[in-house]
Amino acid sequence: MIILWIHSLGLLLVTFLISGVIGWSLAPKPKVKRRRISLFDEVSEKSDFSGLDTPFDEVRITPAPDVESAQVANEVQEPVSDIHDTLSEPIDRTDRPQRSALADMTPEVVELKVSEADESLEPVLLSEPEGMADDLKLISGIGMVNENELNRLGIFHYWQIASWNPEHVRWLTRHLHFAPRIVRENWISQAARLAQRAA
Repeated sequence: MIILWIHSLGLLLVTFLISGVIGWSLAPKPKVKRRRISLFDEVSEKSDFSGLDTPFDEVRITPAPDVESAQVANEVQEPVSDIHDTLSEPIDRTDRPQRSALADMTPEVVELKVSEADESLEPVLLSEPEGMADDLKLISGIGMVNENELNRLGIFHYWQIASWNPEHVRWLTRHLHFAPRIVRENWISQAARLAQRAA
């Protein structure tokens, strides 16, 4: 009986060993894990480079260029704009016309004064702005198109509009398609307030 037990145990052990060997030979082999090398890794003499396609002796590691110093080295100094030169020069305001009496009148009175004007007179027009041009769009009724039209005529500043008298408005009615808005929206009064703030 003991011999039978030993014989059975031996057969089980042999079967187990044979099935283990067969299973191991049929099992897929683990792939060699390839490790990527970064410039930031510390390379030691004991590092394992067996998984690399190229031998380590042939690998050339070049440091990345210093982008910031390259940009600073290649940076071109822009010349100072002429506007800054213009702004630094003092602007002579003594020859500017005075604020018009229309600036203190209501649109109805301004309309009456313009209709009573006997002749038309060209207002102060400039070939270019004195320093920086004023933002005429701050006047209610002047949009981008109207501002461009006024600039084309030579009107760039609040003080120019604030100085218009009835004869100037008559002249402008022949040169601007939106001239009725000058009186209706009281541009002269608005420009006078803006010119006072800008001074």
